[in-house]
Amino acid sequence: MSEIDAGTAKTTPHEEVMESLGFVSEKVVYAQFFVGSEDCGPDEVYRALHDLEDHELALDGLQRLLDGTLQVRPQFEKLTGRALRQAVREARHSRNEQPAEKIG
Repeated sequence: MSEIDAGTAKTTPHEEVMESLGFVSEKVVYAQFFVGSEDCGPDEVYRALHDLEDHELALDGLQRLLDGTLQVRPQFEKLTGRALRQAVREARHSRNEQPAEKIG
């Protein structure tokens, strides 16, 4: 606790922790589902996914939310907001074949 108070504690970004445990990175997952994901920050993509209405087509919702910056890949165009969130979540929580090196 004293390290936190003194400002000397080492923190590790969530993405690095997840990758070190063998989970697929957000960037890789987003690239599987979207064209243009490299032009949006991962936080922006995450917020847009969660702002989609459950029953609206993700294609239309992302157009509305991100002004066309992010496009759903053709194989996912017919998914609703809820179905796309679920598919991305499942892909995000899948494991890499070979985990990254441990942090430390």
